[in-house]
Amino acid sequence: MTLCVAWKRNEENNVRLASDSRITMPGVSSDYGIKVFQVPVKIFEPRDSQTGEQPLFFESTYGMGFSGSFLAAQTLREFLFIVLQQLCAIPNDPEVSFKGICDLVLKYVNHLTHRLSSDLENDCSLEFFLCGRCPETNKIVLAKFFNQPNCPYNFTIYHKDHYIWAIGSGKETFSEMLSSEQHPDMSQIMSAIDEITQSDNEPNVGGNIQYGEFDNKLNFRIGGILRDQVDVQGLINVKYFLAGIEMNGSEFYPKAGELFVIGRYIDPFNRRHTSEN
Repeated sequence: MTLCVAWKRNEENNVRLASDSRITMPGVSSDYGIKVFQVPVKIFEPRDSQTGEQPLFFESTYGMGFSGSFLAAQTLREFLFIVLQQLCAIPNDPEVSFKGICDLVLKYVNHLTHRLSSDLENDCSLEFFLCGRCPETNKIVLAKFFNQPNCPYNFTIYHKDHYIWAIGSGKETFSEMLSSEQHPDMSQIMSAIDEITQSDNEPNVGGNIQYGEFDNKLNFRIGGILRDQVDVQGLINVKYFLAGIEMNGSEFYPKAGELFVIGRYIDPFNRRHTSEN
């Protein structure tokens, strides 16, 4: 399981996703799981019979965050990575919308989770958020995909201007921690996730926070987080984490002439400014 949170503040055209990074299997776990990721979406117009060209009608990068079977989530994500970049629709068709994209995703969710569970004789159920720019309205929208025992999957689209939703085994603890806050800010939300992640109260929740939000072009971007670490001399060193990997650690720190990874890292606890590394 996991803890994955989605929230929208007031009337801003953005949705944020955050989760832990723990993967669990019977008796073992690892804190190197990616549970928030980007999903490219491309919708083409029908091919022109004269020129053979197929104009691009819509292009965006969606965000996805999940709870449940890691295998099912990664398998679904890989299929969506392929098929959502090969969509075709007639412009102005009523299904060229965020709901239309969710309807298509739903077919793959139902098929893959059923086949994986049956073929592997294991529970491969999952629950997840999908968010992105609607081709029809240009607004960022969030959907939650879920199922109930012995029922096919379904989804709910959230249209309110302000909400916080959590899924996974840590959702009740998360809700209790913020129950006294009517409109918690980002620092309070991230601090609650971090406290649950770093404690032993939820054994299936752990590792580091993963985070993503939409940029000014309304594409979903993954971000790492900054953490302070005090060394033996009492000095504070700033660590850059992407899930379980310390990106500025000795193993990944670039030598002269080597390629290096750039990215956006946030300070979820408001100790310093956001950093571009």
